[in-house]
Amino acid sequence: FRISSFWTEDPRKALSRLIDHLYAKGVEQAIRSSDKLVAISSQTREDLAGRFGVDSGRVIVSLPGVDERFRRLQRPPSGRFTVGYIGRFEEHKDVPFLLRAFSLLERRAPGRARLVLYGRGPTYDGCVSLARCLGLKDAEFRGLAPEKGIVEAYNGLDAFVFPSDSEGFGLPIIEAQKCGLPVIVKEGARIPEEVTEFCLKARDEGHLASLLAGLMEKGHSITDARKEHLARFTWENCVLSTSEAYD
Repeated sequence: FRISSFWTEDPRKALSRLIDHLYAKGVEQAIRSSDKLVAISSQTREDLAGRFGVDSGRVIVSLPGVDERFRRLQRPPSGRFTVGYIGRFEEHKDVPFLLRAFSLLERRAPGRARLVLYGRGPTYDGCVSLARCLGLKDAEFRGLAPEKGIVEAYNGLDAFVFPSDSEGFGLPIIEAQKCGLPVIVKEGARIPEEVTEFCLKARDEGHLASLLAGLMEKGHSITDARKEHLARFTWENCVLSTSEAYD
């Protein structure tokens, strides 16, 4: 790390890199000096062991809770199968993966499905341009999802796709499932198993299009096992597991 390098680049980028470096160093120092660590997933616990050599016995996993307002609402049928994404537009979120897959679905079943995307971020404009280049006829970019209407936004969908390559947790996946939606993620994506246990896994864009076509034709069922799984993500459980660390 060389301070001299900062004088040769844009001051804002230099400051951002400096802040990132100091933050990383601060996190590392906190990790190494703590008696106990609370992680949001078993994946984070493994990361702590692999990157910092932390004994897993020092780490307690405390899964985040999901607000009880996230639930399935009664709504009239829209007439078209609605595929959705809610999240940031960033490189690792790989929204273009979803756009390319949906273009294949449109060719397979013209006029039967639509794509609704909520969010903003650095890759937003590029994704809008890609949608035009792909000739998508039924793709709607709605900007940021309103916080007060987020549950209604999920309930306006028939399937939720979260094509991210990597997540520390992946809260939208659980929120969508709590709203009764089938969720599709990338096969091999680095997302905690606790979150993706009941997700469908897409190998590539063509496979994602096929999974969506299958859901459009046959629907999906919510098993008792999935209900039990989702019941783990409560703030009460989060408080109890976090308090164990302090005890």
